[in-house]
Amino acid sequence: MFDATKSSSVDFSAHRAGLTSESPRFIFVCHPPLTPKALLLAASLRRVFGKTPTLVAAIPQPKSTWGDIGQRIKTRFEELNVRLISIRQPFGTKHRPANKIAALACCDERPAFLLDSDVLCLSAPAFAILENAELAAKPADMLGFNPGIAKWNELYAVFGLLPPTTRVKTTVSNQETPPYYNAGVVFFRHPKSLAHKWLEVCSTISTDTSLPSRFMWLDQIALPIAAKALGRAVVTLDERWNFPVHLRPLDGGAFPYFVHYHNLDNLFRIRALRQFTDDLIGNWPFLQDVIKTPMLAL
Repeated sequence: MFDATKSSSVDFSAHRAGLTSESPRFIFVCHPPLTPKALLLAASLRRVFGKTPTLVAAIPQPKSTWGDIGQRIKTRFEELNVRLISIRQPFGTKHRPANKIAALACCDERPAFLLDSDVLCLSAPAFAILENAELAAKPADMLGFNPGIAKWNELYAVFGLLPPTTRVKTTVSNQETPPYYNAGVVFFRHPKSLAHKWLEVCSTISTDTSLPSRFMWLDQIALPIAAKALGRAVVTLDERWNFPVHLRPLDGGAFPYFVHYHNLDNLFRIRALRQFTDDLIGNWPFLQDVIKTPMLAL
């Protein structure tokens, strides 16, 4: 069984960060074949936070493009007290991460976390760092998008913005770059307005043919530009908030708050994650069938 002594208890600095009794809110996307991951994420959030947080699973439409999760999976989400919403985004399958931005755009302006479906929550975060944060994220693991400073400056200029003078370092490859974040775990103080600006910036950049790989990284390119356009500073989070377990081993100390595991195989390859997953299955036995037979999500 998972060793709960390595997982911190709920941090009541959440209240100071504006995360009250009705929050934190966690928003993520679910469609085939993300269904097993989304259910595991929801279960992990319930295990760590209990009944308190609001969990929202966004279901992309139309079904002809994204598939149908089916009534069986909807029932499982009901058992985890997850609210389901339908969303649409303008890029279709060209840029799948736009689904999560569309999900954020459907929210009100109360604080929220936006999570990739291939994330697990292992322990309750130390929310105090978010006390005055408008937006918070971890820098990218590696510099997958590296157009050079001149191109970054050009992208900001398209929106009438001066280029940023600050720099961040990627957390695995240790490369310096203008603000560029992994969008797998992001905190938003005012999510709705940021999401609309984020989609707007994505739409403009999507037409820039000088960036042949733009659709691969579009959400991460656009996020810091959208934040600057709205005058919202980004608080830089460390790897505890978005740990790249596919690139770096978990050490023997305290668990990170969130792990970004990418592939289900990593949950079974890494002993600590296997133990944690087994613990989730012990609490919600239906997860065993969903993990073994992802096609049940169809």
